Amino acid sequence: MSHIDKTNDKAGLWKDIVSDDGIYVVDTQQRLLFWSKSAQQILGHSPESVIGRLCYEVIGGRDARNYQFCRRNCPTIVNARRGRSVPNYDILCPSTGGELKWINISAAVLKYKDYPLQVMHMFRDVSHRRHIEEYAQRVATKLRQVIEEEISSSVLQEEPGSLPVPKLSSREHETLRLLACGFSTKEIAASLKVQPLTARNHVSRLLLKLGTENRLKAVLFASRHHLI
Repeated sequence: MSHIDKTNDKAGLWKDIVSDDGIYVVDTQQRLLFWSKSAQQILGHSPESVIGRLCYEVIGGRDARNYQFCRRNCPTIVNARRGRSVPNYDILCPSTGGELKWINISAAVLKYKDYPLQVMHMFRDVSHRRHIEEYAQRVATKLRQVIEEEISSSVLQEEPGSLPVPKLSSREHETLRLLACGFSTKEIAASLKVQPLTARNHVSRLLLKLGTENRLKAVLFASRHHLI
């Protein structure tokens, strides 16, 4: 756990907060009042380089449709001024190293006696989760295209005397679900909490049981027979 630095926090309002999340605080004019060490670890900016600057110039976040979310009078600050809560949201931000990172932000309005209204932003790196979701969407799109092509050419018709659909164990179902999400052998191993060699064996046995020669065909077969 990382303690929030008191850099430029003259009032000491945030000194007791402890979080692994990156944290920054802005006033209603969107000027940065505080930037935590964990925020520096995620996006690379040091507290000294950002305090006093406009938050949207530092964060520069865009949404999934490449729309500039971080801007003057963004939805978060407008809702804060009106006393409304803001659901957490994902934005794509550049880090100081040039890498683009997806971060998920939660915002909270801070009201202290004798202090102007301030907005605390707590954020965490969700790039891995977003990349998995995007890959799964691409796989699903490709799978739909393949199925539609097979339907149009009548390939989905079952041949006489075809073997019944095999029954899968709970571990085989889980392995199949991970394959459908586009997971690599290493990612399957991490999700199942087994060694990569064991995960590779699970996949091989699954392909053999389904009678398919590769992972894509296994997912296609499973989708056709409602196994996933």
